[in-house]
Amino acid sequence: MKKLFRQHPYLIARPARVAAMAIGALAATAIAQPANNNCGAAAPLAKESPVSGNLSAATPDGTATCGGSNGNRDVWYRYTNDGCPRSVVFTTAGSRTGANSIDTVLSAYTACGGSQIACDDDGAGNRDSRFQLNLAAAQSVLLRVSHFSSAIGTGEFTLVARVLGGDECANPIAISGEGLFPFDTNCSTTSGVSSCVSISHDNWYCWTPTAPGDYVVATCGQAGFDTVLDVFEGCGCPTAPAVACSDDACSAQSRTCFAAVPGRQYAIRIGSFGSNAGGSGNISISKLIPSYATTAVVNPANRHQYRILSGTSWTTAQYLAADMGANLVTVNDAAENAYLVSTFSPFTTAMWLGFNDAAAEGTFVWASGEAPVYTSWGPGEPNNSGNEDYAVLYPGSALWNDVPNLACAGVQGVIEITRPYIIRGPIVDPTTGNVYYGLSNSTWTQAQAYAQSLGGNLATVDNAAENNFLRSNFAAPLGRIWLGLNDTATEGSFVWADGGTSAYRNWSSGEPNNSNDEDYVMMYNNGTWNDVKDLANPPAIGEIFGCVEIKAAQPIAGPICNPVNSRFYYIMESANWPESQAGARFLGGNLATINNEIENDFVAGLANGPAWIGFSDTDLESNFKWANGEAVSFTKFAPAEPNNSGNEDYVQTSANGLWNDLPVTSRLIGIVEIDGTCCPADFNLDGGVDGTDVDTFFAAWGEGLPSGDFNGDGGVDGADVDAFFIRWDGGC
Repeated sequence: MKKLFRQHPYLIARPARVAAMAIGALAATAIAQPANNNCGAAAPLAKESPVSGNLSAATPDGTATCGGSNGNRDVWYRYTNDGCPRSVVFTTAGSRTGANSIDTVLSAYTACGGSQIACDDDGAGNRDSRFQLNLAAAQSVLLRVSHFSSAIGTGEFTLVARVLGGDECANPIAISGEGLFPFDTNCSTTSGVSSCVSISHDNWYCWTPTAPGDYVVATCGQAGFDTVLDVFEGCGCPTAPAVACSDDACSAQSRTCFAAVPGRQYAIRIGSFGSNAGGSGNISISKLIPSYATTAVVNPANRHQYRILSGTSWTTAQYLAADMGANLVTVNDAAENAYLVSTFSPFTTAMWLGFNDAAAEGTFVWASGEAPVYTSWGPGEPNNSGNEDYAVLYPGSALWNDVPNLACAGVQGVIEITRPYIIRGPIVDPTTGNVYYGLSNSTWTQAQAYAQSLGGNLATVDNAAENNFLRSNFAAPLGRIWLGLNDTATEGSFVWADGGTSAYRNWSSGEPNNSNDEDYVMMYNNGTWNDVKDLANPPAIGEIFGCVEIKAAQPIAGPICNPVNSRFYYIMESANWPESQAGARFLGGNLATINNEIENDFVAGLANGPAWIGFSDTDLESNFKWANGEAVSFTKFAPAEPNNSGNEDYVQTSANGLWNDLPVTSRLIGIVEIDGTCCPADFNLDGGVDGTDVDTFFAAWGEGLPSGDFNGDGGVDGADVDAFFIRWDGGC
């Protein structure tokens, strides 16, 4: 009775009125008794084909063990499975479309008068019903639709049978990220969606990318029959043509490539060519990792830096450019067009420009937002043949053409970098461990913004020794350099950009004089300072180069010897990743490199929470590298990571050993690995192997500390004691 009062209080309060209303409604609409009013006249139910019904004029014909529906009105349906075993969901979800729509009870039976095999009330939510049956080939079941207790309302409902396992485009299998995904189409039917070739026996997947980029979907070497692959934007049954399609790319198997856009899902279909039989195998999904095809070059005409990527789609190239604060190249005149041709023609036959009309057909704009002032279209171009939204430059002709968003087609994107860029360093101050970089000519504001993106600030000068270090390493070879000192907030009250409190000053004679509102401080090549305006080329001074300082984090624990690989480790104070790496370099190592599961467990144990490791993709998005330059042989990212949410370029581990990418603004402890070897038997690291090492080991072992896992098997137990004494007896 609890459910009755909760869901239908009016049935108890005013039963006579409710009954009168129901009878009046039936009389008014004159609903005929349904043809499938009894089990023997059950109506056929086909998969993925919803049926509608009404119980208002039905009569009772069966019983059920749930929902209080014994003796209630009911209607009947028969579902017959095809020639393959299948999992089928039967549901009335969506029946309650109006305030008085029916509260259904759904049950299934082996035969009329046979055994009940399933019964549900409210399993689909909103008083709708749902259950799943695993049916054998050609198995038939009878379905009874009734209503909860004495509630009938209008009596209207819908019923549908949905086949699981990805056989239908309406019910794809959810997958995400990269890897191998198994399929079996031997029992699959064919969804009525067109492909680039004839296709049958298809399975469907709803794929979610973990990061934008160009992805390869393939069955090459993973299937033993003639496959066809389709990729569509959005999940569910497609309403637009495929964005990628492949047949016979690798013998009789398939391989296709497409650009995944952030925030979108994609329907992937695997099927057989023509009317061939189905089969089984794996679909492989892998992300293409682009690289720079050349080193950076500087255009002497505008002092902008240019870099060309390996072949990517336009959207991926622009995404990578934007991630580094830049854009695909903007061409403002014939001279710049000629510069691109002469500079990059040895490396490519086609290159992406930032020009596109993806937002509004026929209205081309630059990705940088600059106004179009120059074009070099080929004859008859742009013509938008086949929805062509992106401009490509052919170096052989110096002419442009509009093309689709081609992936895996060898078109290379040229990135134009107008912000400052590194031209000198890293150089480490041997007294502090702080790391310094020299930047290209820029304003103070531009240089400070880029310094912060690197994890630092324009340099703070603490004393005469540091002033001389900056003069000799940066001001003397470059010319003039920006320091972090400024009085933008309060005229005459100079402060450091990093918030430092250094009172050291080395002003030139008569400076600072605030002539014409000069708020920013630069150093001459002789080491003296002057206040100037925020210009890249102040009059009578010329170019000014940024000088970035990244503070070195300090160790708070260590050295700690890893008995498995005999390497030293330190734990660094909370800092951003660049500061932690600077401290690591000062100690003679790098943030930790992890090559296997055992080392990952050891580092995670040291971290005992979020901590930096030496993995990052600062140079090129998604191209992760170890700080010490070792090849990548092991990763352990958490599900859906790395995702670069908010420009995340630096990797942390956690107590559970799973990794995540974070932005430069995050501050964590860091785990440092030193390029040297230790003696595991010298457990207390006092330089000798004696009884004190035994005491120190048993203290760590008894507390279950990571260093107590002496054999590196992931547990602290008796086997570690045996391993320790074997090493201890042998000295080292």
